Amino acid sequence: MIECDNTLWIEIHDADSGYIDGRYGGSGLVSLEAGEQYAIMLGSADPCSYRLVIGVPNAIRDISGQTTASDEIRFAGQNNRYTFTPSVSGCFSFDIESDGTIWIEIYDADGVCIDSDYGGSRPVTLEAGKQYSIILSSADICSYLLTIVS
Repeated sequence: MIECDNTLWIEIHDADSGYIDGRYGGSGLVSLEAGEQYAIMLGSADPCSYRLVIGVPNAIRDISGQTTASDEIRFAGQNNRYTFTPSVSGCFSFDIESDGTIWIEIYDADGVCIDSDYGGSRPVTLEAGKQYSIILSSADICSYLLTIVS
């Protein structure tokens, strides 16, 4: 994300000077490989001050056996990913308290979305021993508390 008091151009190049992405100001997502080097070039027709924020995705967290998980959305487009394997079959809700608007998606082991909603999920039936993926995202920079209710 770039915060600038003027129109600022950004370009991203790989280690061989190959063009990857470019845009005027604002924010955008570019997927980059860990351990590789990149060049970030900034330019403007007029002098300006700016702040460049580079967001790094969080590692996937296993929250099996937990009833809560808290974290933050630090940049636009960030997805926080969790895995959850219930120890018992039954109906579960994933409630969210946040100072922003959080979108939740729940996927089964086959990658099929079984629920998605703003601010938490409707009750969903989960099977014991099967792993589910939970993705939380937001357009807001915010913190949240995810509570798992069975």
